[in-house]
Amino acid sequence: MRINKLLKELQSLELEALIVSNLNNIRYLSGFTGDTGKLLVTPNNSYIIVDGRFTEQAANETKLEVVDYEGSFSQAINKLLDKEQITKCGFESVDTTYKEYDTLKKELGNKELIPTQGVIEKLRMIKEKSEIKLIKKALDIANSTFENWRRANPEAKMEDFDFQLNKMSVSGALFDMVKLLDIGKTVISKMSAEAV
Repeated sequence: MRINKLLKELQSLELEALIVSNLNNIRYLSGFTGDTGKLLVTPNNSYIIVDGRFTEQAANETKLEVVDYEGSFSQAINKLLDKEQITKCGFESVDTTYKEYDTLKKELGNKELIPTQGVIEKLRMIKEKSEIKLIKKALDIANSTFENWRRANPEAKMEDFDFQLNKMSVSGALFDMVKLLDIGKTVISKMSAEAV
């Protein structure tokens, strides 16, 4: 569903494909939580491109085709673009170093490489029902005053809630913030909305 939304956005930008480098965007689109990788989104297929250390993890976390790159990301991307007959491909310019861009440009030859900015972030701004449920659950876990605020502000956007640790009881938070962030990253983010 998220990739379909991205494909519509790519169509409006007149792009045939997009190379995703930002790990938050990769996670948002695919569910992959590894430390390194690229995502190639095309109209026919989407690929998670990782090295051998992450192939099993990628296969377990995502339904996309997993590509174990040998050599370099740019070589793997070029082969996939050839396979999909793509000649005009976007890339996340904010998350791509000049060296990565230069290497990719050389590898792709005559293929057109178009810089993009904020394409996926724009999609991420609109929260899905399951995301809203997870946000509410995280706020509950954080022992915040969210419930009272929500009752007092039923029409307000959730982003307007001012979360502050100092609003909690004088005995302090009932959790370790580092553990909470880890739980959010490794547990809650993988749960379905129904399970939460």
